Amino acid sequence: MRGGGSQTGSTSRGASRSRRCRRCSPPRTSVSSRTRTPPHTATTVPHKLFQYMAMGRPVVASDLPPLRAVVADADAGLLAPAGDAGAWADAFETLRADPAARERYGANGRRAAVDRYNWARDAERLVDCYERLAE
Repeated sequence: MRGGGSQTGSTSRGASRSRRCRRCSPPRTSVSSRTRTPPHTATTVPHKLFQYMAMGRPVVASDLPPLRAVVADADAGLLAPAGDAGAWADAFETLRADPAARERYGANGRRAAVDRYNWARDAERLVDCYERLAE
């Protein structure tokens, strides 16, 4: 770090470090830009989705390709467009009003987490892949 200042202290020029961080940071995300799909979401599925499914909970997830593939394949819950608060509220209201759907989605998600979406199953697939590559 220049000037021997700490992250929260001041630099040799006397400027506040927090001011410099704000100035160097990217602009804050606006509501309209949050509706765009960041590049990493094309392949990323958060662990918490599988944790909720393993707990037998119905899920509501963003309607992004990797999440859609898991939730729709397992019939484990509902999807809502990212950034559309009204659609998210509608999805939660749908689940609140329909106990049978909550039960079905939860059971389907639990079954999928146990049978398909777990570390042991992923390890089997990874070992199979390495064995094919080694042939």
